[in-house]
Amino acid sequence: MGVTGDAQHDFLAYPLDRRRDVGRRPSIPDQVGDPIDGNTVPSRSEQDLEQRLLIVARNDAEQILAALHKQLAEFGRLVEGAERARLEEAAARLDKARSTNDRELISELVEQLNELSTPFAGRIMDAAIKQALQKKSVDELS
Repeated sequence: MGVTGDAQHDFLAYPLDRRRDVGRRPSIPDQVGDPIDGNTVPSRSEQDLEQRLLIVARNDAEQILAALHKQLAEFGRLVEGAERARLEEAAARLDKARSTNDRELISELVEQLNELSTPFAGRIMDAAIKQALQKKSVDELS
């Protein structure tokens, strides 16, 4: 199998720099507060933004989990037992966190799983390149 190029479902193509920004909330100055006691209440627009960022974080979690399960099923031979156990444990923590409203936790766990899966992704890439080169050599001989 070659590299698909389907970035949405292929964690190999999911950019690490994008992952670092996932679910991070930009500062929003529009809070409503009582000027007397200084308590602030998030404005409706801030609540909407927070909800959207939570949805993005959950979607990112779903995508990396689906990609990991797909790659483990297809290329599981490239992962040793201890590494597989760490990947599955991180995936289980992320899957559990997806059902919470803790966007920062979800984003942190997505990043951790991405970092843990990077060596595996490299081996998948190496195997795909090796297979492509072998096929090219066979085609050249024909």
